[in-house]
Amino acid sequence: MTSSVDISAQSLEDIKALDIKVLFGGTFDPFHKGHLAICQHVARTLGQIKKITLLPAHIPPHKAMATATSEQRIAMLEALKLGYPLFEIDDRELHRDKPSYTFDTLEEMKAEAPMQALNFIIGMDSLLSLTKWHRWEELLTLCNLIVCTRPNYDNGDKNQHVASEVSKYLTPLDIFQLNANGQIVILPPVNLDISSSEIRKQLSSGVAVGILSQFLPEQIITYLSHSTLYR
Repeated sequence: MTSSVDISAQSLEDIKALDIKVLFGGTFDPFHKGHLAICQHVARTLGQIKKITLLPAHIPPHKAMATATSEQRIAMLEALKLGYPLFEIDDRELHRDKPSYTFDTLEEMKAEAPMQALNFIIGMDSLLSLTKWHRWEELLTLCNLIVCTRPNYDNGDKNQHVASEVSKYLTPLDIFQLNANGQIVILPPVNLDISSSEIRKQLSSGVAVGILSQFLPEQIITYLSHSTLYR
C-alpha cells in the first residue's frame, strides 16, 4: 500500500512565502502610523507576505543622525512587534560603525540564504534618486524594489521623472513576482502622510504624547509615555 501526502493550496502558499523576504529600512525615529500603513499596504496589495523585516539604520548615508539612540529605537520596535505579528526585526546595521548601505546589507543576507528572494520597500523619493545610491544597479541583482507612493501621486506619470536607466526595470503590478529579482514595482498611493521630524518637533515643544495618538501606534505611545525621549 502506498500513501500520499495531501498538500493544500494554502500550505503551498506558505512554502512559497518562506522563500520570500520583504524588508523595510529607515531610522524609525520614531516609527509612526505612516510606516505602519506602508507595511500593511504592501502586505495587502502583494499577498504571499507572512512577515516584513524592519531594518533600522545606524548611520543612514543620506540623512542626519537619529535623535534616539540605537537602543531606544530597537526598544520601540520590540514594543511595536508585540502588537503587530507582521513584523520582525533585523538589527545588523545598528552594529556597524560606518554608513548603512543597502547593497552591503542585502549582499550579506543573500550570502546567508542564497535561495531566498529579497524585496526592499522604498519611497518614491528614493526611486527618483536611485542612481545616486551605492552600487544601485548591482543592488537590483540581489532584490526587487517595492515603491510606495504618497497621496496625490499619479501612477500614470511614473515614467516622467524616473531616470531612463532606472525605468527599464519598472514592472507592472499584475506581472510583478516577489520570488524573483531585478524588478521595480510602483504600488498605488498610501493615503497617509506622516513625518517623524514633525512628531519630534511636537514632542520637543511640550505636546503630550497622548495627543499624538493619531500619528503613533499604541505601543510607541506607551513607550514614549514612560520616557523623556524627544522632550
